[in-house]
Amino acid sequence: MDLGEIQNIMAEEMDKQDEQEALLSAYYRIAMKIIKKRFKSAALSDRKAWRTINDATYAKSRLCFFLGLTQQRQDVEPAKVVEAVSLYDIWLEVLGYYYENFEVFAAQLAVPFTKADVAAAKRTIAKKVDEYHDRLEVTTGLSFPLFDFQSMDGIFSFVQQSILGPEVFPAYIEEFNEALAILALYQVKSLKAPANPSVTH
Repeated sequence: MDLGEIQNIMAEEMDKQDEQEALLSAYYRIAMKIIKKRFKSAALSDRKAWRTINDATYAKSRLCFFLGLTQQRQDVEPAKVVEAVSLYDIWLEVLGYYYENFEVFAAQLAVPFTKADVAAAKRTIAKKVDEYHDRLEVTTGLSFPLFDFQSMDGIFSFVQQSILGPEVFPAYIEEFNEALAILALYQVKSLKAPANPSVTH
């Protein structure tokens, strides 16, 4: 993507929301634009594959907020707590898609784990999802382990790589990193988010 395209996307987002939200939305839009351009395989004619890579990419953009949290507790609007819980939902769904297609993905990208390992991870995440939804019905004062957000980010990237394939994914990452360097011109302090929902290290 060239400078003009990125500037136009950022300008459009800035017209609709504050700088922090505009930056996160631009991250998502730019990533998906590159994916659509570079990945022309029939795999994305599979609606589930397309939805999964779209959800994973969206979640990675939103994680930029939560990965900036510290241990200090400050007040943040309840919507951010609700969003954090929604990322757990996406985490489970994305891992579920990988599990369903484990044999296909493992054949093209060697992995140090088995399908049974993925099933165990799904059960662990499903338990977290249920717990957070139950607690959310009572309060928005929830705490989330930083490790969970780091793990989500890694899984979302891994599933992107699995769907895009070992040939396309590096090209996507290269172009996206170049776009991020341009987006860095818009870097703002608001990305260093306050820390409630609290994140424990």
